[in-house]
Amino acid sequence: MTRKKKAEPRAFHASQASMAAAREAMEGYTLLIEPDDEVGYVGSALEMPAVMADGATRRECVQNLEFALETVLATLAEDGKPLPDPLSSATRTEQVNVRLTAREKQMLLLESNRRGYRGISDLVRSRVLEELSNIGEKRKRDRNTG
Repeated sequence: MTRKKKAEPRAFHASQASMAAAREAMEGYTLLIEPDDEVGYVGSALEMPAVMADGATRRECVQNLEFALETVLATLAEDGKPLPDPLSSATRTEQVNVRLTAREKQMLLLESNRRGYRGISDLVRSRVLEELSNIGEKRKRDRNTG
């Protein structure tokens, strides 16, 4: 019985221009870093939720995530594909109103402050959009494996 040789990972070599474009694109990205019982911290960016990284410390997680984002963005740039703009640069023109109890509002306000958001709207928007992105990614994976 012959064993198949495991494929060696290929080294990625992007041009300086692609790396610079990647670094510039990710400057305004919103990084979400959360504690994780197994690895310490897990992170992703709202602009590219499928790109994830982890780390034993918050700082290590951020460094690993920035490296992962830079690599993916440089690859996109090398392939001539557009790089996602930071969500913070988009003009928000639409509004949704949600009724809350005083207690719910207080809970959301405390959580938004704890996580470093400017307010309840930023917390709700980012968390809902992140969840929707996760659902979309799961559906894609399910279609590709089913």
